[in-house]
Amino acid sequence: MKQKRNFGIGVLGETAIKKTVAYAALAERMGYGACWVAEDYFCGGAFTIATACAAATSNIDIGIGVLNPYTRHPALIAMEAAALHEYAGGRLLLGLGSSNAIWIEKQMGIPFGQILPSLEECTQILRGMFNGERINLDGQVFHTAGIVPKVPVHGKLPLIYGVKSEKLLRMAGRLADGVLLSVGTSAEYVRWVKEQLAVGAQEAGRELGDDFTIAAYLLFSIDEDRQRARERVKKKLAYYMGLHGDHPIMRRAGISAEKASLFREGFLQANPRVDLVTEDMLDKLTISGTPQECRARLQGLLDAGVTQPVVFEYDEMPMEENMASVRRYLFEVLE
Repeated sequence: MKQKRNFGIGVLGETAIKKTVAYAALAERMGYGACWVAEDYFCGGAFTIATACAAATSNIDIGIGVLNPYTRHPALIAMEAAALHEYAGGRLLLGLGSSNAIWIEKQMGIPFGQILPSLEECTQILRGMFNGERINLDGQVFHTAGIVPKVPVHGKLPLIYGVKSEKLLRMAGRLADGVLLSVGTSAEYVRWVKEQLAVGAQEAGRELGDDFTIAAYLLFSIDEDRQRARERVKKKLAYYMGLHGDHPIMRRAGISAEKASLFREGFLQANPRVDLVTEDMLDKLTISGTPQECRARLQGLLDAGVTQPVVFEYDEMPMEENMASVRRYLFEVLE
């Protein structure tokens, strides 16, 4: 079955929960298809926020983007997710990823390693519990014996991988129901992502159908005043470019290792290098500018393979205004 493409919104755990819930309800009224709740440390917990959003809505999908197998045992993730999925009437999209060493190991003191087996075994435990199976696993990372799930059976609960690297994207092609890509996604990167997904799918003897989700957090800023639109997204873009560093998401946009390292240094010093953001970077890594420019850039991402563009929250533009602007100028691109 061919998936209907739609827009989503992406909200942050650092926003007041009542405001986030209002965004979710407004998004549903506007016709958005999903509300993704990011779990960034050390902000509000995604399950609590997502449950509140589910309570205030009735049709929009509720996504958690994303959890990791370090701070919660997979069995605990399954318990929380199954309960929320039941409460939300089957609307949960469960995002899984590996997080990063700064949060997990440096700041929380939790050993950060064996990323691939951690995520793969987490997926195995989740799938088993969602299918009502007894869980006996003697893995590289997780060891379970005789877990008998009492959670509601949700065999079709979608698992969406929030991953960026070659190996993890190939794993997503083998195991996941979709991917959620990061801020800074370019059309060039999406095409590369699809190549990695295809390799993984082939390894598993699997064919990725039209219902495989490729969602992406995107920085939208639409304004007849082109300069104002572009200025609004620079700080958030510089932050994420520093978070990525020298990575395929940067390389595929034509950003050199040397330039990426400068963004990374700024990120580590809590000083996003806004001064290094160029017009070309804004063209490739954001959807900002006049309505006509933004329609063309969005179309490029859709042509590359994105199935759900997600309007990501940032301080320089009120979320309600951004959602309304995207609805006004860009919804027609997906019709």
